[in-house]
Amino acid sequence: MEYDYTYSPTLVQPQPSQRSLYLGLFMLTFGIVLTISGLVINQVSRRQDSVALAASKHEEAVQDQVPVAKEVPTTLALLSAEENLGSPALQEVAGISKSDPNQTDSGFAVINTAKTDSSCQTAIFEIGQIEQSSFDHPADEFNWVGALDVLPDSVDPYIVGVNQPADFPWRTNQDEAGNIENNVHFTYTGSSTPAILTVGWSPGTTGQASKLVYLDGEFVGSTGSHSGMFTQGTWQNMPLIQDQVDLSLSTGEHTLTIRSINEGNPTIWDFINLVAPCR
Repeated sequence: MEYDYTYSPTLVQPQPSQRSLYLGLFMLTFGIVLTISGLVINQVSRRQDSVALAASKHEEAVQDQVPVAKEVPTTLALLSAEENLGSPALQEVAGISKSDPNQTDSGFAVINTAKTDSSCQTAIFEIGQIEQSSFDHPADEFNWVGALDVLPDSVDPYIVGVNQPADFPWRTNQDEAGNIENNVHFTYTGSSTPAILTVGWSPGTTGQASKLVYLDGEFVGSTGSHSGMFTQGTWQNMPLIQDQVDLSLSTGEHTLTIRSINEGNPTIWDFINLVAPCR
C-alpha cells in the first residue's frame, strides 16, 4: 500500500512576501503615469506647433496684403512740391487776380466792393412802377378810375417832387393844341452826366404807335414804332413794352417831353424813370 505524502494539512504553507507585492504595484502605477504624461506632453507639443504654424502663415498673408508704409516726406520735399501744387502764400483770393494791385503775398487781400458802371445807377426820378405780373394793371397807380373810356383831369407839366403819380394820366390824349404828349419837369443837382430814360407802355391791341423824346425842346431820341396786337396773358390782352433813350444831363432844371404818335387807340402808360450811371 502506497501513501501520498505531498498533501499535509497540518503543514504550514509558505506565504508570499508583502514587500514584493507592494513593489510590483508601485512599478505598475509608475509605468501608467509615465505613459499618460508622455501622451499629454506629445499632444501639447503638437498643439503648440500647430498654433505657431498658423501664426506664421497669418503673418505672411498680412505682409503680402498690407503695403509697406511710405516714408514721411521731409520739409524740403514739401517745399519743392509747392511749385506744382501752388504755395499758400501765392494762391489767389476769390474775386482777386494775381495782377490785381490789391493782391498781397499773404494770400489775403481786400476785395474791391465798389460797384461798376454797369451795375450802379443813381435814380433821378421815377413815375409809376414796373408791374410784378403781366396780369396786373400797368397804370393803376395813375389817375385810373376803373373805366377804359374815362380819362380824368391830370397835371401838365408833371412836376417831380410836387405832384403824385395819381396826377399823371393813365393813357395818352390830345392837349388843346392837338398834341398827344406828356411833359415832366424836374431838377438835377449833380454834375453833367449821361443818363438813360426808360419808358414802359403798351401800344394797345390795334394800330401802331411810337414815342418821340425831347429834353428842353431838343429832340434826343425815339422808341421806334410798335404794333398793337391781341396778347393773351396780359391785362386787357395788351402787350407791355419797355424802351430806352440815352441823353445827356447838366446841372439845373429841365423839362422832359414825351410825344406819342398814334395810329389807333390811345397808348397805356406803365412807368417812366430816368437814371444816371454811378461815376
